[in-house]
Amino acid sequence: MSQGPRLRARLAEIARQIGVLEAKIAVLRDEQQSVEADLEGLVYPILTLPNEITSEIFFQYVDVEIGADPIQSPMYLTWVCRSWRDVAVSTPRLWINFQRHFVPFLPLWLSRTGNLPVTVQIISLLRPCHDAEFLETFSKYSSRCEKLDLRLDEPRPSLGLSGPFPRLETFRFNVYGDATTPIPVLHDAPSLRQVHLGGVSFENWRTALPWAQLTKLVIYATVFMCHEVVVCTPNLEHLQLTSNHTGSRPETFPPTPASLARLRTLILDEFWSFEILRHLVIPDLKDLSFSLGENGEANVLKSLFKRSKCSPRHLSVDVMHADEAMITEFLERAPLQSIQKLTLSGTSMVEDGLDSLFTRLSAKHEKMILPSLKHLVLKGCGLAIDVPLLVDMLASRRPAQMPEGVEKIKSFGVTFCEEARDPFASGADPRRIPQASIVNDALTQLHSLMSEGLGFNLEGPDWYSRHFDVSVVEEIYGLLTPSDS
Repeated sequence: MSQGPRLRARLAEIARQIGVLEAKIAVLRDEQQSVEADLEGLVYPILTLPNEITSEIFFQYVDVEIGADPIQSPMYLTWVCRSWRDVAVSTPRLWINFQRHFVPFLPLWLSRTGNLPVTVQIISLLRPCHDAEFLETFSKYSSRCEKLDLRLDEPRPSLGLSGPFPRLETFRFNVYGDATTPIPVLHDAPSLRQVHLGGVSFENWRTALPWAQLTKLVIYATVFMCHEVVVCTPNLEHLQLTSNHTGSRPETFPPTPASLARLRTLILDEFWSFEILRHLVIPDLKDLSFSLGENGEANVLKSLFKRSKCSPRHLSVDVMHADEAMITEFLERAPLQSIQKLTLSGTSMVEDGLDSLFTRLSAKHEKMILPSLKHLVLKGCGLAIDVPLLVDMLASRRPAQMPEGVEKIKSFGVTFCEEARDPFASGADPRRIPQASIVNDALTQLHSLMSEGLGFNLEGPDWYSRHFDVSVVEEIYGLLTPSDS
């Protein structure tokens, strides 16, 4: 048999099979169109909501806090469906806080803010090669910017921000690396009140910002530099200084201390920062925070309080580098008669415990300290607190009739750090292991004090509930109340 007839027969069979498949495809295409039509006709319940309700849900969902999950951004809402995109894009208030994760989208993002005030926050994602593009975009919206937060991961010769800034209230500018980047010049910023500076050069500081109108300043600088700046900020109400050195050049402070008549809150983050207290007058000081070291803090505070004629209400002390004796000696010697709230942070490093502190706070002690104390807070505890001694102290400061000049303690709070050691664990100092019966009695007494109105806040590991009467602990948990501010 020749090849011709066989090949023609095969070709005919292929044509027949193609026809069968094309018929099946035609049927499937018809079904595809029908399914698509049915799908288009479906109504999802969430899409039936009025746009105003959907917009409000979006607004409650969006998280603009630093470090927030970028998925809680309005940008992600625009990628779900066309309906959601239309609602998100037409809701300007979703876009008023520009988030650091979306720097390439800055022009698009800000274009969706309508005429509302905006916040721009960029953290470590702005490269020098993108400065020009950023500055050009930002200049179009500077007149509506209320808060500008720039944290750069490398120095610049300069960063020329173009104004005006009629609505700018808060400006943060931090640069990581050598402090060679000058402070951006912000002219025409009549509403500016809060400034946070770190890692910058202060060569141009006098002409960079409207210092006299500031009410809050957070600054990383030498003590001397900070003093020069605060002399020009008479309206400050809040000052936070971080300094780990005094500078490389000789520094001579003015003979007359600088007066900050409106300053109410002063936070000193490092040991060296404490030096500035020798050169200030703060008559309205209410809240003071600092780190306890070996710099004669008690004597410095005596001079400051006498010179300023002030009566602080809240004292917060980082005791990470102090021992029990140092803490007690400071509290004994410092003029703290007016202190109503004491917060001790970093107590996990106080290996000796806080027994002497509780003893001296007790109204039973002949030389009781802190007579005006109403609120006591211990943060970052990593030690075995002597519960009976603590409860005895609290009870002594809450009798029906308080001695004249002594205030009743209203609240006590303690936060245990993650690594807080279990006093009953293997290898623990046996001298620090309390008897369960004594502690249970103390907890029962504490329960009684709480039922009489003592505010008590306890946070930390669960080892205490493994060793003491669980019912008592559960009752205490049921009565926990936050410490008063």
